[in-house]
Amino acid sequence: MMKRGDRTIVAIDLETGGFNPVTDALLMIGCYWTDFRGNARGLLTRVSRGEKRVKSEAAAICGYIDDEQWDGLGALPVGPALDRLICWLQGMSGLTGGTLELVAHNGEGVDRPFLEQALREQGLMEEVFGEHQRLVSYSWHDSMMTMRACQAAGLVSVEYGA
Repeated sequence: MMKRGDRTIVAIDLETGGFNPVTDALLMIGCYWTDFRGNARGLLTRVSRGEKRVKSEAAAICGYIDDEQWDGLGALPVGPALDRLICWLQGMSGLTGGTLELVAHNGEGVDRPFLEQALREQGLMEEVFGEHQRLVSYSWHDSMMTMRACQAAGLVSVEYGA
């Protein structure tokens, strides 16, 4: 049986330009790794819109105004943004001996389809899901309870509009 201190997680939350991963932009990738022993790392990557759309109601959630403003905040094209995510996950995997549980804020409903679509479009699907035993598991759950536990333990703070 795995004890609390033996488990590590990566919580992922995406901000998108809508709800359709084929037509709407992936705008942000936020990740938070913890081993529940006080060790934690985070990653926040803004993603350029490219040819995909951003609906106004979705833009308001993450602070997207226009391409120039977004790129001025350091947004990366989707390919390099996903490369950054993969490298970061590999680094976190190295800290844990290769065992991570990947959880997503909106799980099966929104975040996973957007991540999978972006990876598929960039030819990177195998980098994340093809070697899941080394990098991440297929165990996706809603991470609200996970993030609340991290907040209660003082491992993560909430900063809106960051």
